[in-house]
Amino acid sequence: MTSYPWTLVVAVGSLLLIAFGPQSLESQCSAEVQGDTDFQGHADFGRDVRPLLQKHCYPCHSGDEVHGDVDFRLIISTDDVAGEFETWESVVKHLNDGTMPPADEPQPTLAEREPVLAWYLNLIQSVKARPAVLKPRRLSVIEYRNTLRSVFGFDLEVAIIEAEQTLAERSLVIKLLPTDPPGKSGFKNDTHANPLTTVVWDQYSYLIDAATEQLFSLASRPQLESFVGQIKGDRLSSVQASELLRKIVTRAWRRTLPTNQIERTLAKLDGKQDAALVDAVKFEIKAALMSPQFI
Repeated sequence: MTSYPWTLVVAVGSLLLIAFGPQSLESQCSAEVQGDTDFQGHADFGRDVRPLLQKHCYPCHSGDEVHGDVDFRLIISTDDVAGEFETWESVVKHLNDGTMPPADEPQPTLAEREPVLAWYLNLIQSVKARPAVLKPRRLSVIEYRNTLRSVFGFDLEVAIIEAEQTLAERSLVIKLLPTDPPGKSGFKNDTHANPLTTVVWDQYSYLIDAATEQLFSLASRPQLESFVGQIKGDRLSSVQASELLRKIVTRAWRRTLPTNQIERTLAKLDGKQDAALVDAVKFEIKAALMSPQFI
């Protein structure tokens, strides 16, 4: 087994820490509006915004029958006003697009809309950056299974006996990864609140190892040759190894890579041949599939 410099391992780990760690650079400079008690626009809200809401929005967005889960009568304090940043963004969009109030209802005049738009501009200019935890969205279990299949061209399946085929789950990915709970939206592919735990991380590692071993097995030779062409003998040539890595990484990251970026990856194969070359290809494939660009 070929050994790899610890600098490469540390580099991969550092990249993942930056992308997924709770103290990421992005998290240190993210903006947070809710609970912003420094916001100074509350007084202007009562003068410039509430009159329009009372006249044109309260009939549908207040009281016992609230449409769209927005009740403007509950927005009272400074924190309430500042905490509804996304609501004001939607209000302004509807005003600009003319989509609210509905077409069969009286429409706000220009004199009514202008103070609201000016107030909103002041609101977004008053937002201050605050430290917060960035939680990137990871692939759901189903998305991960489908994407892994797209990369390698086959499904990872568990071996089950014939009598159990109608009862047992065949996908190794679904068998090993924890079930995704529904997100805030109610859908299981809403994974914004699902953390990348050590359990999931270990299972990713195992699944990628299983996929690369299957790809290089004799039974999967046709699939391997679909990437690199006919293989003479038992080993990949250096040209075939580079072609395989190029195609796998491009598929994994789901975009065309800059030439200098892919060349840096392919350079890791320089000077290697036979078993050492295969080990290097497997290592680089795993590095790509364990990276934030894939997960």
